[in-house]
Amino acid sequence: MYISGVVRKLHELGELEHAYCTETRPYNQGARLTAYELVFDKIPSTLLCDSMVSMVMLKKNISAVVVGADRVVRNGDTANKIGTYQIAICAKHHNVPFYVACPTTTFDPNMLTGEEIVIEERPHKEMTHIKDVQIAADGKEYHLHLDSLYPKFVFKI
Repeated sequence: MYISGVVRKLHELGELEHAYCTETRPYNQGARLTAYELVFDKIPSTLLCDSMVSMVMLKKNISAVVVGADRVVRNGDTANKIGTYQIAICAKHHNVPFYVACPTTTFDPNMLTGEEIVIEERPHKEMTHIKDVQIAADGKEYHLHLDSLYPKFVFKI
């Protein structure tokens, strides 16, 4: 994982005091993967609910944000897991540099802008059920897999 690799290297260099990672709903990749790797590597870290990002940036001394990317296009637009856009907005508001860590294979030179990236709408059951047990009331759901970031939010890729 590129994010964990960046964080691990910063820790090795003594440049990282503490890492915060989000749960990354609905599949909790942040809790299951990123938090696990941080604990396994003995990197001081805290797992956050996705909705806590803005408060943590307000209350803690956050010096940078590092996220991954599923796709980066020619104008610098990126697509990543849903929720990345709101983290970028919070980082910009709090003057926290926002970095995108990804392999060069993530760059798509054939796409000009993020408008061309297809954002998949995921099945509603992924958000309303856990192991086939319904946990949310019947109603309308809007569940996207990715969101897009624009270059004005990204300090460096």
